[in-house]
Amino acid sequence: MKTRILILALVAGTLAGCLNRVSWLADGRRLVYLQDRAVWLITLDGQRTKLGDTGTLADPEVVAAPRGGLIALAGASGGRGRVTILTEGGTIVWTGTMPGEEVQLLPGGWSPDGARLLVWGGKKSLLIETSTGTASILETGDAPRFAAAGDLISLRAGKSGPTVLERRPAAGAVTATAWKLPAGLTEPSALFLTDDGTAAWWKGRRGDVEVTVLAGADGRLVFSNTRTLVAAGPDGRSYLTEDGGYALMSADRPTLNLNPAYNALLRMDINWQLADPRAAAEKYDAGELLKSAPAFSPDGTRAAILTPHLLCVVTIKTGEAVAIAKW
Repeated sequence: MKTRILILALVAGTLAGCLNRVSWLADGRRLVYLQDRAVWLITLDGQRTKLGDTGTLADPEVVAAPRGGLIALAGASGGRGRVTILTEGGTIVWTGTMPGEEVQLLPGGWSPDGARLLVWGGKKSLLIETSTGTASILETGDAPRFAAAGDLISLRAGKSGPTVLERRPAAGAVTATAWKLPAGLTEPSALFLTDDGTAAWWKGRRGDVEVTVLAGADGRLVFSNTRTLVAAGPDGRSYLTEDGGYALMSADRPTLNLNPAYNALLRMDINWQLADPRAAAEKYDAGELLKSAPAFSPDGTRAAILTPHLLCVVTIKTGEAVAIAKW
């Protein structure tokens, strides 16, 4: 199978296996996650229901819609991308395939009303209209997502002209506005756009140093740091890093040290493995802690993290971690 290229795991980064394996439902009281080749719905007190199976999907991902009660499941199977949309009760309302094996559920891949879903597929992405069941293949630019206003936006580099922000509304003509590359950055690569479409996160180089920056459409830097982006944060102006320790980096707030929370998760996970005589002798790989991207609650105060043996909910401000599922 071809190596997957993940936009949020740094296109050439160290965590190319950072997948969306857990997601909050819109009510902030339930989550959906993947474990043991199945899709599970779970409440914060640990009551869980099996919604379906992932079958033969390689590197499956799951993301719940912000409204409408739908859940997207995607992965590669038989040389193609396969996408399934479920209800919270497990009923399949849409299933289909898309070209190639580069398939990923992106932050902002659901429209705010849950009526449309974009599944990234490299040069060609799949756009699904959930109300009608119609689907189409689009050639999107870099870092595609739905904006808060409901338009599908992406950055597109012109073949002979400047980079533009392409805006595709649910109805009406596609528009393009000029977008300058980040000032002073060489080898710039777009990671993701903010939800209002006014700025974007980039990785690139400043001299001999690789940096992560947030820059507006005018190219001016809003934030710059040498710590590498691993996954998007709870809002469009922050990100998670493991570079120099786990932390939540923000353009608007001081850096939040997440090392205490991840250390607690590590101890909890190891202790649970040691409690199982069958698994106690197995080698433990701490790198597995970030094979699943953290999912942030709708209000941004909590993160759900899937470890090799646990599903934990972490209160971001205090670092308190609670396991709501174990296996």
